[in-house]
Amino acid sequence: MNFSDTIGISAAGMQVQAKRLQVAAENLANVETTGSTPGSDPYRRKTITFKEMLDRSTAHLLSV
Repeated sequence: MNFSDTIGISAAGMQVQAKRLQVAAENLANVETTGSTPGSDPYRRKTITFKEMLDRSTAHLLSV
């Protein structure tokens, strides 16, 4: 594994963590939000899932 691969893997991990924090912040900000019109549904929490995929060009696992 060379240095650029290491940096790429680290960057991918940081992007995943940033997305998780963004979704958590949105859920906290909208926890008591109700529908804007009568009869509409209240805010539903967002969830995020990641799956691993093999990047065939580098033979590394990627989180998507």
